[in-house]
Amino acid sequence: MKRLFDEAIPAGDIALIVPLLVGIIVFPLLAMALVAAQNYLRAGIGEAVSQSLRQALFNHVLYVRMKDLEQVASGRIIRAVTKICGEIGEVYVSNELLPMFTNALLLLGTLGVMLYLNSRLLLVSLVIFPISYLFARRMYAYAEGLDGELHQSRDKAMTYLQDVMPGMRTVRAHTAEPYESARWLAWIKADWQIKARTVTFHNLVRTLPMDLIQHFGVGLVYGFGAYEVISGRLSIGGLVAFIIYVPRAYVALETILDGYIATGQAKAAAERIDSLLGLPREVDQTVHASTGSARTDASAPAAARNEAGRLGAAIEFSNVSFDYGREGFGLEDVSFQIEPGAFVGVVGPSGGGKSTIIDLLLRFYEPRSGEIRVDGKDIESLPLSHLRQMIGLVPQDVFLWNDSIYANLVYPSRRVPREQLIAAAKAAQFHGFVESLPEGYETPVGERGLALSGGERQRLSLCRAILEEPHILLLDEATSALDSLIEREIRAALERARQGRTTLVVAHRLVTVMKADKILVLDEGRLVQEGTPQELLAQPGLFQDLYEAQRL
Repeated sequence: MKRLFDEAIPAGDIALIVPLLVGIIVFPLLAMALVAAQNYLRAGIGEAVSQSLRQALFNHVLYVRMKDLEQVASGRIIRAVTKICGEIGEVYVSNELLPMFTNALLLLGTLGVMLYLNSRLLLVSLVIFPISYLFARRMYAYAEGLDGELHQSRDKAMTYLQDVMPGMRTVRAHTAEPYESARWLAWIKADWQIKARTVTFHNLVRTLPMDLIQHFGVGLVYGFGAYEVISGRLSIGGLVAFIIYVPRAYVALETILDGYIATGQAKAAAERIDSLLGLPREVDQTVHASTGSARTDASAPAAARNEAGRLGAAIEFSNVSFDYGREGFGLEDVSFQIEPGAFVGVVGPSGGGKSTIIDLLLRFYEPRSGEIRVDGKDIESLPLSHLRQMIGLVPQDVFLWNDSIYANLVYPSRRVPREQLIAAAKAAQFHGFVESLPEGYETPVGERGLALSGGERQRLSLCRAILEEPHILLLDEATSALDSLIEREIRAALERARQGRTTLVVAHRLVTVMKADKILVLDEGRLVQEGTPQELLAQPGLFQDLYEAQRL
């Protein structure tokens, strides 16, 4: 531009005008190609950051202690892994952080050329830089507060949807559709107000003042530039070229400051990820410090991993105490011993601590005091993976993946010979039912297994536990929600499945454990009775009271 106005046009030099005009057209095209390449790289880097965050966060959540994980809403975790990790990588890093660096280079180059054109005019144009920075610094704190408020609102929405969608049967059974609709509408209105304030800030409060500051700077450049031209220290072409560079410098500066302000939004998102990454992990004494992987041989069958060379394992609780952080729940100074291969029932009133025994044995929680030993070894000294591979769990509320029966049976992804699969299914009284289905073992179970009945889910869970060839079989009130006929089938399946295994059955109905070798009776977290079913029936106490009450 400078040469066009100062040399080519005044001299009428067509030979110089043509290449200058070609340059004016060609250089922007080259810039567009560079911008396209830059955008491609930015998108790739941003996506890589998001995926890395998602992997790190998901892997961390997999090992967080249960007592801490259960305090966090699942909707919050899902939103952090999906949405917030994307906001940091794909939005902030790609659209804000990386442009800050490229625009910093652009700004330095532009200022260098402006210094070459006229140093005094450059100083005048720099007046707005400190003004813009002070304004951006003020806006940063406000942006951080708005974005944090918006994140909280979206977390609430995700948590609500995670709750209401699986509970749709309950909603309709209680004709609560209008109530839930009103709750959702209330969130929409509140979120709309927060979003409106945030968008208004980003599009008006942040942009308009910055534009006014830039116009003020351009006005100074025009005024002082005219003075320089009149004084003979600057040519018309030099002023035109300088004026073209000024908006570029200001745009680069504005992009840098926008990225600085957007750091408040990224910080609010990062704090949510950090709060999850800060949750303590399960303590596993065998995790390698260098690789973070636990020593385990998942390919070896459970029987081969038993040092005693047999199925079944001894269990011992020695003065174990534990509480969930609320009075009246947990265990208090509980001690008992279970011989290898024994069938032991655990009974008592609700909230008495029955299921706590299973939680502690699986090390979902750590006892406040006392020791738990399996085959004479403190379970805290055993690799978590090894301990849990020794145990097969049939919970009260069976969780199934939205996949086929076969995929749920061999979860996570074990290769099981068909003969072994059928044998386990027969032991669980499950094979005949599966064979009656048109698709057999490939039949989908539906979301959370709702395509199956309660008894079918229980038998599938029992079959899955048998396939794991555990030394210890745990049933946590697995028949409490079933009718008597189905419960009888589960009991028959249990009789076959428990052979050669130490079996611990937490039961609400005493009939489930009347064939047990020993029964533990818990009340308010304490072991109040212990003995065979016949011994307990013969002596006054809680077991006799429960038995008489259930007979009625």
